[in-house]
Amino acid sequence: YLYKLDLNTLEVSPLFHRNIKSRNASFSTSSRQVYFNGYDELTNRWEIYSYDFVYNNLNRLTEYRFGSCNPDIYNNGKQIVYCKINPADNKKNLEVINWYGEPKIEFDKFPAYHPSWGPSGFKIFFISTMDNEISELYSIWKDGSHLERHTHDSIWVANPVISPDGTKMAMSVLTDEDWDIFIFNFAEK
Repeated sequence: YLYKLDLNTLEVSPLFHRNIKSRNASFSTSSRQVYFNGYDELTNRWEIYSYDFVYNNLNRLTEYRFGSCNPDIYNNGKQIVYCKINPADNKKNLEVINWYGEPKIEFDKFPAYHPSWGPSGFKIFFISTMDNEISELYSIWKDGSHLERHTHDSIWVANPVISPDGTKMAMSVLTDEDWDIFIFNFAEK
């Protein structure tokens, strides 16, 4: 389930009172909606949901036969990028939907996961195993053009997030110890 932490009192409480297994939350900039992965027990798969705090409204936005994960809402509150997973062939690719769940663009020509919007809204950053690498950081414009590789090494990376001003990137990196979070100077082009 999703929980919230009050930074002043350190009190932990449920984010909302709905009986749904949840993970990978992403807030809209208005903080009125949260988008997340929710487990649909009837279909036995993870789907993308939205929850509106004002109307106490829970909506399933996707209905993909294999499952989905890692939604990230663009700061205009109207576009969500997420990863579609096919466990039969371990294929992962990205899709952009609007806040009603209607598909807008699918990036299915290459493997991609852990998507994150850049602050300008033109680029989507993601991790991929294309080019026969284990995991590298790439970006693509939301219209499907300007595919660009940003890293060239042989370490595992995951979960890229760009700062709102586009100058820093936080990313999970697998070290000798475990997964750690690194922050890099970064300029979105």
